[in-house]
Amino acid sequence: MNQKAFITALEDVPWAKSEHNPGLQYKLLIDASRAATDGFSFGILKLEPGAVLCPHRHDPQESYFILEGEGLMHLNDAEQEVGPGSVVYVPRAHLHGINNTGSEPLVFIWTFPTDTWSEVEYHYR
Repeated sequence: MNQKAFITALEDVPWAKSEHNPGLQYKLLIDASRAATDGFSFGILKLEPGAVLCPHRHDPQESYFILEGEGLMHLNDAEQEVGPGSVVYVPRAHLHGINNTGSEPLVFIWTFPTDTWSEVEYHYR
């Protein structure tokens, strides 16, 4: 793979909507579908007030960094409140999801150790 360093501006990438999760939008910021990358995909996700990223599992591990808003993170059978500055690590195949419990959008960055986000197969509960 012929990789080159690059810079992307958030406003240059369009929001995409989730068919499975109403009120959820995301942007693929670093992803092999956009540029030559290897083993790393990175995006930003926005949940509108009251919206939910439904509980699901997937093979690769994942991380979240909460930028804005308030939410309730579900990890297996536990729940924990999250907000700006919260960092979440999700091991492989662990059940997880998040609800926006605030009155403003919940915005967070996610990362996967995959070339592209499209490689991640979601298994919803």
